[in-house]
Amino acid sequence: MNDLKEILKQTGLNAKEAKVYLAILNLGKCNVTEIAQKAELKRTSLYEYLEKLLQQGLIFKTVTKKRTYYYPESPAKIITALDKQKVEIEDKKEKIRLIIPELEKIYSSVYNKPRISFHEGKEGLREIYWKIFDTSKIIYSIFSPDNFFKLYSAKENHALLMLLYNKGGMLRSLVEKTKEPRPELKEKEYRKFIQSKELPENFKFETDLLVVDNITALISFKNLIGVIIEDEAIADLQKNFIKNIWVSQK
Repeated sequence: MNDLKEILKQTGLNAKEAKVYLAILNLGKCNVTEIAQKAELKRTSLYEYLEKLLQQGLIFKTVTKKRTYYYPESPAKIITALDKQKVEIEDKKEKIRLIIPELEKIYSSVYNKPRISFHEGKEGLREIYWKIFDTSKIIYSIFSPDNFFKLYSAKENHALLMLLYNKGGMLRSLVEKTKEPRPELKEKEYRKFIQSKELPENFKFETDLLVVDNITALISFKNLIGVIIEDEAIADLQKNFIKNIWVSQK
Protein backbone atom coordinates (compact mmCIF):
# COMPACT_ATOMS: atom_id res chain seq x y z
CA MET A 1 0.00 0.00 0.00
CA ASN A 2 2.79 2.42 0.87
CA ASP A 3 4.46 1.76 -2.50
CA LEU A 4 1.19 2.54 -4.26
CA LYS A 5 0.86 5.83 -2.35
CA GLU A 6 4.39 6.86 -3.25
CA ILE A 7 3.79 6.18 -6.94
CA LEU A 8 0.44 7.97 -6.87
CA LYS A 9 2.15 11.02 -5.37
CA GLN A 10 4.14 11.26 -8.60
CA THR A 11 0.89 12.00 -10.44
CA GLY A 12 0.49 15.23 -8.48
CA LEU A 13 -1.51 13.89 -5.54
CA ASN A 14 -0.29 14.62 -2.05
CA ALA A 15 -0.03 11.85 0.58
CA LYS A 16 -3.55 12.36 1.96
CA GLU A 17 -5.17 12.59 -1.46
CA ALA A 18 -3.47 9.33 -2.40
CA LYS A 19 -4.80 7.69 0.81
CA VAL A 20 -8.34 8.88 0.03
CA TYR A 21 -8.12 7.62 -3.55
CA LEU A 22 -6.91 4.18 -2.44
CA ALA A 23 -9.64 4.04 0.21
CA ILE A 24 -12.36 4.68 -2.40
CA LEU A 25 -10.71 2.23 -4.82
CA ASN A 26 -10.94 -0.47 -2.14
CA LEU A 27 -14.44 0.40 -0.96
CA GLY A 28 -16.20 0.91 -4.27
CA LYS A 29 -19.46 2.74 -3.55
CA CYS A 30 -18.95 4.63 -0.28
CA ASN A 31 -19.89 7.72 1.72
CA VAL A 32 -17.70 10.23 3.50
CA THR A 33 -17.87 8.43 6.84
CA GLU A 34 -16.70 5.16 5.30
CA ILE A 35 -13.90 6.90 3.43
CA ALA A 36 -12.72 8.64 6.61
CA GLN A 37 -12.59 5.34 8.48
CA LYS A 38 -10.76 3.52 5.67
CA ALA A 39 -8.28 6.33 5.06
CA GLU A 40 -7.86 7.00 8.80
CA LEU A 41 -8.50 10.69 8.32
CA LYS A 42 -10.88 13.17 9.95
CA ARG A 43 -14.21 13.36 8.16
CA THR A 44 -14.17 17.18 8.09
CA SER A 45 -10.84 17.28 6.26
CA LEU A 46 -11.90 14.94 3.45
CA TYR A 47 -13.83 17.36 1.26
CA GLU A 48 -10.85 19.22 -0.16
CA TYR A 49 -9.16 15.92 -1.01
CA LEU A 50 -12.33 14.58 -2.62
CA GLU A 51 -12.66 17.76 -4.67
CA LYS A 52 -9.14 17.33 -6.03
CA LEU A 53 -9.84 13.72 -7.02
CA LEU A 54 -13.10 14.75 -8.68
CA GLN A 55 -11.33 17.48 -10.67
CA GLN A 56 -8.75 14.98 -11.89
CA GLY A 57 -11.45 12.54 -12.94
CA LEU A 58 -10.21 9.77 -10.67
CA ILE A 59 -13.53 9.41 -8.85
CA PHE A 60 -17.15 10.44 -9.40
CA LYS A 61 -20.10 11.00 -7.08
CA THR A 62 -23.87 10.49 -7.08
CA VAL A 63 -26.64 11.70 -4.82
CA THR A 64 -29.29 9.16 -3.80
CA LYS A 65 -32.05 10.12 -1.37
CA LYS A 66 -30.07 13.17 -0.26
CA ARG A 67 -27.03 11.04 0.50
CA THR A 68 -23.79 11.49 -1.41
CA TYR A 69 -21.82 8.47 -2.54
CA TYR A 70 -18.39 8.31 -4.14
CA TYR A 71 -17.16 5.76 -6.66
CA PRO A 72 -13.73 5.07 -8.12
CA GLU A 73 -13.20 5.57 -11.83
CA SER A 74 -11.13 2.99 -13.69
CA PRO A 75 -7.46 3.30 -12.66
CA ALA A 76 -6.71 3.84 -16.35
CA LYS A 77 -8.10 7.35 -15.80
CA ILE A 78 -4.81 8.14 -14.03
CA ILE A 79 -3.12 8.22 -17.44
CA THR A 80 -5.88 10.51 -18.74
CA ALA A 81 -5.34 12.79 -15.74
CA LEU A 82 -1.62 12.93 -16.48
CA ASP A 83 -2.29 13.71 -20.14
CA LYS A 84 -4.58 16.53 -19.04
CA GLN A 85 -1.86 17.89 -16.76
CA LYS A 86 0.59 17.75 -19.67
CA VAL A 87 -1.76 19.81 -21.86
CA GLU A 88 -2.32 22.30 -19.03
CA ILE A 89 1.44 22.62 -18.47
CA GLU A 90 2.07 23.24 -22.19
CA ASP A 91 -0.69 25.85 -22.18
CA LYS A 92 0.86 27.57 -19.18
CA LYS A 93 4.31 27.45 -20.79
CA GLU A 94 2.92 29.07 -23.95
CA LYS A 95 1.31 31.87 -21.93
CA ILE A 96 4.53 32.42 -20.01
CA ARG A 97 6.53 32.57 -23.26
CA LEU A 98 4.35 35.49 -24.38
CA ILE A 99 5.22 37.57 -21.34
CA ILE A 100 8.91 36.59 -21.06
CA PRO A 101 10.08 39.65 -23.08
CA GLU A 102 8.22 41.99 -20.72
CA LEU A 103 9.53 40.17 -17.66
CA GLU A 104 13.06 40.36 -19.09
CA LYS A 105 12.70 44.13 -19.51
CA ILE A 106 11.70 44.47 -15.86
CA TYR A 107 14.56 42.19 -14.82
CA SER A 108 17.09 44.18 -16.85
CA SER A 109 15.84 47.54 -15.61
CA VAL A 110 16.06 46.47 -11.97
CA TYR A 111 19.58 45.12 -12.26
CA ASN A 112 20.66 47.74 -14.81
CA LYS A 113 22.71 45.28 -16.82
CA PRO A 114 22.85 44.47 -20.54
CA ARG A 115 20.83 41.62 -22.00
CA ILE A 116 23.01 39.35 -24.10
CA SER A 117 21.93 36.52 -26.38
CA PHE A 118 24.08 34.21 -28.50
CA HIS A 119 23.07 32.72 -31.86
CA GLU A 120 24.70 30.02 -33.99
CA GLY A 121 24.44 28.78 -37.57
CA LYS A 122 22.68 30.24 -40.58
CA GLU A 123 19.26 30.17 -38.93
CA GLY A 124 20.61 31.70 -35.74
CA LEU A 125 22.15 34.58 -37.68
CA ARG A 126 18.92 34.99 -39.64
CA GLU A 127 17.11 35.53 -36.32
CA ILE A 128 19.53 38.36 -35.53
CA TYR A 129 18.90 40.08 -38.86
CA TRP A 130 15.13 39.82 -38.53
CA LYS A 131 15.25 41.20 -34.99
CA ILE A 132 17.37 44.17 -36.08
CA PHE A 133 15.43 44.97 -39.27
CA ASP A 134 12.02 44.78 -37.57
CA THR A 135 12.16 48.48 -36.66
CA SER A 136 10.92 51.92 -37.64
CA LYS A 137 14.21 53.53 -36.61
CA ILE A 138 17.60 54.05 -38.26
CA ILE A 139 19.91 51.06 -38.44
CA TYR A 140 23.62 51.85 -38.50
CA SER A 141 25.81 49.13 -39.95
CA ILE A 142 29.22 48.08 -41.18
CA PHE A 143 28.41 45.58 -43.89
CA SER A 144 30.39 42.94 -45.81
CA PRO A 145 28.36 42.12 -48.96
CA ASP A 146 30.60 39.33 -50.27
CA ASN A 147 30.44 37.46 -46.97
CA PHE A 148 26.71 38.07 -46.54
CA PHE A 149 25.79 36.77 -50.00
CA LYS A 150 27.85 33.63 -49.50
CA LEU A 151 25.28 32.76 -46.85
CA TYR A 152 22.02 34.36 -48.02
CA SER A 153 20.36 34.82 -51.39
CA ALA A 154 19.30 38.07 -53.07
CA LYS A 155 15.69 37.06 -52.37
CA GLU A 156 16.39 36.65 -48.65
CA ASN A 157 18.17 40.00 -48.58
CA HIS A 158 15.25 41.68 -50.36
CA ALA A 159 12.73 40.27 -47.86
CA LEU A 160 14.84 41.58 -45.01
CA LEU A 161 15.14 45.07 -46.47
CA MET A 162 11.44 45.22 -47.30
CA LEU A 163 10.66 44.42 -43.67
CA LEU A 164 12.60 47.53 -42.69
CA TYR A 165 10.99 49.64 -45.44
CA ASN A 166 7.46 48.55 -44.54
CA LYS A 167 8.13 49.34 -40.90
CA GLY A 168 9.21 52.86 -41.86
CA GLY A 169 12.83 52.37 -40.88
CA MET A 170 16.06 53.43 -42.61
CA LEU A 171 19.50 51.92 -43.12
CA ARG A 172 22.76 53.85 -43.03
CA SER A 173 25.51 51.46 -44.01
CA LEU A 174 29.29 51.56 -44.36
CA VAL A 175 29.97 48.92 -46.99
CA GLU A 176 33.11 46.89 -47.58
CA LYS A 177 34.46 47.53 -51.09
CA THR A 178 33.93 44.56 -53.40
CA LYS A 179 35.93 43.51 -56.45
CA GLU A 180 32.82 43.65 -58.60
CA PRO A 181 29.58 45.63 -58.09
CA ARG A 182 26.93 43.63 -56.26
CA PRO A 183 23.69 43.73 -58.33
CA GLU A 184 21.75 42.57 -55.25
CA LEU A 185 22.29 46.03 -53.74
CA LYS A 186 21.31 48.09 -56.81
CA GLU A 187 17.52 47.93 -56.66
CA LYS A 188 16.07 51.41 -57.31
CA GLU A 189 13.53 51.12 -54.50
CA TYR A 190 16.35 50.72 -51.97
CA ARG A 191 17.35 54.33 -52.56
CA LYS A 192 14.19 55.43 -50.74
CA PHE A 193 15.41 54.21 -47.37
CA ILE A 194 19.07 53.15 -47.67
CA GLN A 195 22.13 55.38 -47.56
CA SER A 196 25.53 53.76 -48.04
CA LYS A 197 29.18 54.66 -48.40
CA GLU A 198 32.07 52.45 -49.43
CA LEU A 199 34.88 51.87 -46.99
CA PRO A 200 38.53 52.14 -48.10
CA GLU A 201 39.82 49.22 -50.15
CA ASN A 202 42.15 48.06 -47.38
CA PHE A 203 39.27 47.91 -44.87
CA LYS A 204 38.58 44.14 -44.96
CA PHE A 205 36.58 42.10 -42.48
CA GLU A 206 34.44 38.95 -42.10
CA THR A 207 31.81 40.39 -39.80
CA ASP A 208 28.69 42.52 -39.74
CA LEU A 209 28.04 45.19 -37.16
CA LEU A 210 24.47 46.47 -36.81
CA VAL A 211 23.14 48.99 -34.30
CA VAL A 212 19.59 50.20 -33.80
CA ASP A 213 18.05 51.92 -30.80
CA ASN A 214 19.70 50.26 -27.77
CA ILE A 215 20.60 47.04 -29.62
CA THR A 216 24.03 46.10 -30.96
CA ALA A 217 24.48 42.98 -33.10
CA LEU A 218 27.85 41.46 -33.99
CA ILE A 219 27.99 38.68 -36.58
CA SER A 220 30.97 36.52 -37.50
CA PHE A 221 30.58 34.97 -40.95
CA LYS A 222 33.76 32.99 -40.45
CA ASN A 223 32.45 31.12 -37.40
CA LEU A 224 28.71 31.50 -38.08
CA ILE A 225 28.07 32.94 -34.64
CA GLY A 226 26.43 36.15 -33.54
CA VAL A 227 25.65 38.07 -30.39
CA ILE A 228 22.98 40.63 -29.56
CA ILE A 229 23.71 43.10 -26.77
CA GLU A 230 20.83 45.21 -25.49
CA ASP A 231 22.43 48.13 -23.67
CA GLU A 232 21.99 51.81 -24.42
CA ALA A 233 25.55 52.88 -23.58
CA ILE A 234 27.14 50.17 -25.76
CA ALA A 235 24.76 50.95 -28.64
CA ASP A 236 25.49 54.69 -28.40
CA LEU A 237 29.24 54.05 -28.55
CA GLN A 238 28.89 51.92 -31.70
CA LYS A 239 26.60 54.48 -33.35
CA ASN A 240 29.11 57.25 -32.69
CA PHE A 241 31.89 55.05 -34.04
CA ILE A 242 29.95 54.48 -37.29
CA LYS A 243 28.84 58.13 -37.57
CA ASN A 244 32.41 59.36 -37.28
CA ILE A 245 33.64 56.98 -39.97
CA TRP A 246 30.67 58.04 -42.10
CA VAL A 247 31.65 61.70 -41.94
CA SER A 248 35.23 60.87 -42.95
CA GLN A 249 34.14 58.99 -46.08
CA LYS A 250 33.22 60.72 -49.33
